[in-house]
Amino acid sequence: MKVMVCLFFMLFLAKEDSHIMEKCLRIFAVQYNSEHTSCFIVDKDMAEIAAIRSVFPGVPVNLCHFHISQAVERYLRKELGRSVSVVKLLTSSFMKQVCTESEEEFDALKREISQIVPQFVIQ
Repeated sequence: MKVMVCLFFMLFLAKEDSHIMEKCLRIFAVQYNSEHTSCFIVDKDMAEIAAIRSVFPGVPVNLCHFHISQAVERYLRKELGRSVSVVKLLTSSFMKQVCTESEEEFDALKREISQIVPQFVIQ
């Protein structure tokens, strides 16, 4: 049976550095059977990633899809200066591309994106 545990306690830390986060993660690892931990999803906080990799070596650390889409959208607005609807369409296509299960689907979305976006942005 798979169980999903969310570590929201890091939200309440007064100072987010990897040393403090490591302590919290070690407590978590002792309280729960950490050998069943299959991945972590983070928002690109480098201190958090370092702490996770220290306590859970070999466990994949993935970036949150919501935060990826926000970053892509900000970049596209800055680079393209296009309307919100075009940026939303591109962001949606990009996020679909992130989640594809086949190379064919990935390539089809890449062609779709490249028809809208200048080459310098997608290289």
